[in-house]
Amino acid sequence: MTQEVLTFPSMHADHRHWQSEDSIWRDDISRWRAQQEDALVQLAELEEKIRNHGNAIDEHADAIARQEHSLKDHEKSMARYLSDGADAEGQEGMAKNHRQQAERHEAHRKTHERLKERQHTVMAQLSMLKAAFNSEM
Repeated sequence: MTQEVLTFPSMHADHRHWQSEDSIWRDDISRWRAQQEDALVQLAELEEKIRNHGNAIDEHADAIARQEHSLKDHEKSMARYLSDGADAEGQEGMAKNHRQQAERHEAHRKTHERLKERQHTVMAQLSMLKAAFNSEM
């Protein structure tokens, strides 16, 4: 293998080129440090938002549990109504309660879909961020 003959002028040119690159790199590093500090602030804000999202999930779970309890109560009321004998007034009361339950159920469905969409989006983005930091430099 033949090595290139290095002259003083070529070595000096390399040094000037390297110093130019070093200057660009120092500017990059300065900008990256500022961005990294900003990212830490944003992560703190995101952590709070993720906790709030968790609270929303908990509230949704509680609402579903209350709805399930209400549904069981409604079923028991209908069974009592049927065993005691049906009258038009009682049936209308049951129907009114049923419509209210249907409205609540639809509201829960919409809430569930919004939470599900956010959950999937946030988890996918976090997974990508984690993968970026786990990749070798």
